[in-house]
Amino acid sequence: MSGILAVLAAMSMSVAKPQPLDAPACAISESRRSAIMSAAYDAFDQSMEGDTNWRSVMDAGCYETAAQLVEDYLAKNREKLSDEARRTMHFHVGQILALAGEDARAVPSFEKSRGGTAEWNAYADAMLAFARHDRPAFDGARKAYDAAAPASPRRTVLASLAACFGKPYAEAMMCEAPKP
Repeated sequence: MSGILAVLAAMSMSVAKPQPLDAPACAISESRRSAIMSAAYDAFDQSMEGDTNWRSVMDAGCYETAAQLVEDYLAKNREKLSDEARRTMHFHVGQILALAGEDARAVPSFEKSRGGTAEWNAYADAMLAFARHDRPAFDGARKAYDAAAPASPRRTVLASLAACFGKPYAEAMMCEAPKP
């Protein structure tokens, strides 16, 4: 999936109410778990469809289960994944936890997602600063991102977060913000 489609999907996603870990909706059968762990990276991490991706679990409100699936997939498939794929998956764990309102737990995952291009690092730094509730760091990362990627649709995500800084991540992602 292209970065543009991922951003647009993130901006239009509905955020499910978090379910307890033992909720029936969060139960993953062994056969499904095996299929998920064996799925190709694109099917697991980049697809918005199917039964072998973490998003279908998160969309049911099973944030803790989804985060654990990503971490387990990453551990099981680490050697097969590129550095970029590993960074992306750490980033997604951070997002899942932030959507669940677990900002402090999201921080280490956002930290592990760094190491790519200047554009990627600025975006990860913005998410990290948001999770840390550090407005000056967020504004600095946003400025760095704007300089690195002036035409990126991710700027809309950052504008939404800026417009509702201090609110929960799930709410801030949906904020109406002026176009950057």
